[in-house]
Amino acid sequence: KALKSRYAFAEMLFNRKKYIKASEQYALMAKYSVDPKSKKHVPSKMEHDARYASIVSIEKKVGKKKWTREMEDRFVGRVKDYVAFHPNGKFRLDVEFKLGMIAYENKRYDEAAQSFAVLGEKYKSKKKGIQAQDIYLDILNLKKDYGTLKEYAAKLTKREKSKKRKVKLKQIYEQSYFLMVQRQEDDKKLEQALQGYKSFALENSKSKLAPQAWWNAMEIHFSLGQLLEGAVAAKKYSKMFSSEKNVQDALLKAAQS
Repeated sequence: KALKSRYAFAEMLFNRKKYIKASEQYALMAKYSVDPKSKKHVPSKMEHDARYASIVSIEKKVGKKKWTREMEDRFVGRVKDYVAFHPNGKFRLDVEFKLGMIAYENKRYDEAAQSFAVLGEKYKSKKKGIQAQDIYLDILNLKKDYGTLKEYAAKLTKREKSKKRKVKLKQIYEQSYFLMVQRQEDDKKLEQALQGYKSFALENSKSKLAPQAWWNAMEIHFSLGQLLEGAVAAKKYSKMFSSEKNVQDALLKAAQS
């Protein structure tokens, strides 16, 4: 009766928009569901709902405002409590997803990336699991971690069944692959970039970036004084990408070399 009364009290506070007080009462109700002597957990639907409601109450209090450290610490504590007592709880994905979103919105990308990487793998067939994958891809792009982005996009593409999403993932893979090699070139790792551009163009010959990749490789040959290799690459460019506007330029470079 005491537990039910406390739950009703928490509900009343929630309905009166006293969200922090409501959260505390929900949490206390759930806490007292553990036998103080045996320390054994006494599971019940009401106790599960109370723990979840204690989390929702904090979300309601914050609303559309920016999360303060105090509110975030409260939220993290409630989520950890929920996961500890309800590892298979109905709302586990929801609360952990929100935890990741708070870190993401506060630009703590390393922390958010770790959360979304786990959620995307654990709940890969669920809608929020897919959203977690997309946010993780976005974080890797923001961090300019093109190597990890390339590998993760390739991994998702292999197991993706939706044609539309598969196309999107393939584009992300190609862009991250190209940018990864471009960074090598910017860092003056020219031999590495040279091989990277050629590998990219051969592997992704139908990509819009393939002609540019091969052209960049050709230019690196010339910049390194490898005139014969540059001429061969220029001639191959004219065959591989015969519909490109700069084919004549490529052939002219080959002839001049």
